[in-house]
Amino acid sequence: MLAEFILHYDISKEKFDYSTFIVSIFQSALVFSLFYIMRKKSKLFVFLSYASGVLGVILIITHLLTIFEHNDLKQRLIHNECKVAEGFPINFKYREPGSHDVESFYLNGDKFEYAEGLNNGLGFNVTAAHGGPIKAGVYIKIHYFKNHILRLETRN
Repeated sequence: MLAEFILHYDISKEKFDYSTFIVSIFQSALVFSLFYIMRKKSKLFVFLSYASGVLGVILIITHLLTIFEHNDLKQRLIHNECKVAEGFPINFKYREPGSHDVESFYLNGDKFEYAEGLNNGLGFNVTAAHGGPIKAGVYIKIHYFKNHILRLETRN
């Protein structure tokens, strides 16, 4: 009898961390306000107030796009609009502790790369060095869209 799969990650059960989005809004507003108040001191502050406003808007748009993409990936998993692959990872490359490399492997001909902080948390991203379950010799089953691992299960 085959062992059952153990669920390690499922994006549909994850809540998006809005804290960085909220902090960026406050930071942008604060910097813009400071430069706007100081704009009468010199032309440099006029330029900096407008530049900080533009950069703040870009930052907010970037965060909004990340939120929309996270929700899109959740919906793709929920509605089975993603691919499924299972087997043993091939050419598994570990991420050394403290390095800025990615961990990677091939499964059914597709390459997967991930690391903490990569892809804005859009999908599984915990390396073996930080307790992640994907290792050479561990049978895995993943649901994925593009390079995002949306659901991860292992079987010993």
